[in-house]
Amino acid sequence: MIEDIRIGHGYDVHAIADGLPMWLCGVRIDSTRGFVAHS
Repeated sequence: MIEDIRIGHGYDVHAIADGLPMWLCGVRIDSTRGFVAHS
């Protein structure tokens, strides 16, 4: 039912480091640095 739907918003903060791939919203960005994160 519609009462079971919950919507929210937020943000994440991650460091950026050399030698990691950079992914943002499922898109790989050509960069020599990437986010220090996991999902």
